[in-house]
Amino acid sequence: MNLKQYIADIEKLEKERYGMELTMNQITRKVESLGNKGRIMRDACSVPEGDTRLSNFGIFWIVPIIWAIPGLWITNSIGRIDSHILWIFLIPPAVVILLMIGFTIRQKIKYNAEQKEIEQKYAKDLQADQKRVERENQIALQYKNAYKVIHRAYCNTRSTLDKLYALGVVYKKYQHLVAIVMFSEYLQSGRCSTLEGHEGAYNIYENEIRLGIINDKLNEIINRLDRIERNQYRLYESIREVNQQQSRILSNLDMMAQRLDSQSSKLEYIAYDAHVAQMNSSLALAYHL
Repeated sequence: MNLKQYIADIEKLEKERYGMELTMNQITRKVESLGNKGRIMRDACSVPEGDTRLSNFGIFWIVPIIWAIPGLWITNSIGRIDSHILWIFLIPPAVVILLMIGFTIRQKIKYNAEQKEIEQKYAKDLQADQKRVERENQIALQYKNAYKVIHRAYCNTRSTLDKLYALGVVYKKYQHLVAIVMFSEYLQSGRCSTLEGHEGAYNIYENEIRLGIINDKLNEIINRLDRIERNQYRLYESIREVNQQQSRILSNLDMMAQRLDSQSSKLEYIAYDAHVAQMNSSLALAYHL
């Protein structure tokens, strides 16, 4: 078995697996963000509801009543309505009461008109939100269809990768993207020709981790990719390439999903699935898996 080619083939599968995981995670987040009902709030009315009730004036109703009592008592005592008593004790309280009633009616009319506008706007907002939800559900369906295809390709790639690892060439501890890419770099650059031994890829890898020359933690590498360009150039290029490919896939998927172009997206998925299937079949044939 050609070790360089074997590690290069595993490297290719690890990159595909990593890229598909990124894509599926992005699609999952997009689907989760779509089709959710909005929190539609009614606008507040500028007229306090209390202003539409006569009880809003509270104690002020007592004032004109108390004011009118002496006039009523005097009128009752003399048996007739005196013009002076009328203008001093009876008309002013009546005017005040009429003004309070008029103000209340005016506020009630204004309140009802505003409430009607608020309810109409609320109903319109609900309808618009419902249309948005329906469209987003259709868009989400496009993403879900894409996810199914990518997940199937992912499972096939994972299966081929497991079978290649099962050949027992790479120790289980190093069966991950970072180690495999570094081994490929060591082998391709001529720094070593074997995995085992004092001068093998395993030993170089462990020494460089211990000395802090390289980082083996993928999450840290992804978050600070620029920091590994010098000492882990092949890994830097691999992750950058995968990120660019993932961005193109998602960009195309976004455009097709927004257009609800299921036919174009279906053809795109078929082509992608066929590409991954061919790659896995070729490797399975080459290594008699």
